Amino acid sequence: MMHTEVKEGFASRALRCVLAAALAAGCFVASAGMAFAYSIDDPLTEEELALAEGGSSASARSLDDFWRWPLPGIGEDHISQDFWSGHGAIDIWAAEGTPIVASRGGVVVATEATNPQELDGYGNCVVVYHEDGTETYYAHMSRRDVNKGDRVYLGQQLGLVGNTGNSFGDHLHFEIRVNATPDEFYWGKRIDPLPYVTGHEYVASANGTYFYDVDFGAYAQWYSELIDRAVVSGLMEGVGNNQFHPEVTVTRAQAFTILCRAADADSLYGNGSNSTPFHDNQVGQWYTGAINWAYSIGLATGDGDDLVRPNDTITREELATLIARYAEKVRGVNAVASSAALAGMDDAHTVSDWAAERVAWAVQAGIMTGSTESDGSLLVKPKGEATRAEMCAFIVRTVDKVG
Repeated sequence: MMHTEVKEGFASRALRCVLAAALAAGCFVASAGMAFAYSIDDPLTEEELALAEGGSSASARSLDDFWRWPLPGIGEDHISQDFWSGHGAIDIWAAEGTPIVASRGGVVVATEATNPQELDGYGNCVVVYHEDGTETYYAHMSRRDVNKGDRVYLGQQLGLVGNTGNSFGDHLHFEIRVNATPDEFYWGKRIDPLPYVTGHEYVASANGTYFYDVDFGAYAQWYSELIDRAVVSGLMEGVGNNQFHPEVTVTRAQAFTILCRAADADSLYGNGSNSTPFHDNQVGQWYTGAINWAYSIGLATGDGDDLVRPNDTITREELATLIARYAEKVRGVNAVASSAALAGMDDAHTVSDWAAERVAWAVQAGIMTGSTESDGSLLVKPKGEATRAEMCAFIVRTVDKVG
């Protein structure tokens, strides 16, 4: 996954290519109803020039494939108005009530209810700010499902297609803006969204697994196959509405539940009682039985205050520790390793002492992998919060390794 850096004065490789092609054709990008020329300070590389001359959206997509089409099941043939100097968006017609999903994860910074002046004419509208300074606008909804301040994820439903505001028929008015800030979202400059959204329906896996936010076809993410395997084997499932939320963090209760399933013990412990000393393992919760099981085999040890913290997000080193305990307690594997196994990780010194041997084992076993950063460093990110995609990777690799 590549994240696009978009700051004042320069643009990402993909954006630079798109803008170069537009400028070469004598086009301008509209902002707040005005025309302006976007200047590219640094010379384009030969590769960027070649991409720009090609002028195809496929070029941009290959560089920024973390965007997705906002109307699942509705294709590019439904574009009723393209992006041009007098219309800084694309309009996509669809029946009223068609689900609109987030083209990318971010934070809702405005709606028609919180910013009626800036969003006058947009009708029911959602503006999502993304971490690199880009924004997406979703306008003319019949219903809005999120509010200002909500964190939304790739593929999450934001609302339904409608005909509110200055609109002449059911459609989605979709914008991408760059160089924005959360507080002054309306100053973002409009760019053509088409090269940045995939414009295709995410396809199901060969096993029939399908989610709005995971592609098992040409745009498959690094975690797609792992999610497919975790779902098919019954270890994990979606969150509802055909969504998986791969980038959402995992709680400790969810980790215990998934490990309980891996041990085929999920039917052995009910949720009607708490057989642990943990005061926060509440009776009748979906996770009660899994934590009862985890405590009974020594997997869940609590934090010393008779608390297991089921709703806390789990860090990568905590997850590696639970995985190693599972290997020992359930599969009889000696799951410790020397810190030498972490020698290739540039942040090995940040692993907590209590987790070092477990993290080293997980890395040595190929269950936990490092992340190569833009500066070439390889990081294990022990304090990072584990995502659902990473949980899939951990559990599938664990089952492959130890059963």
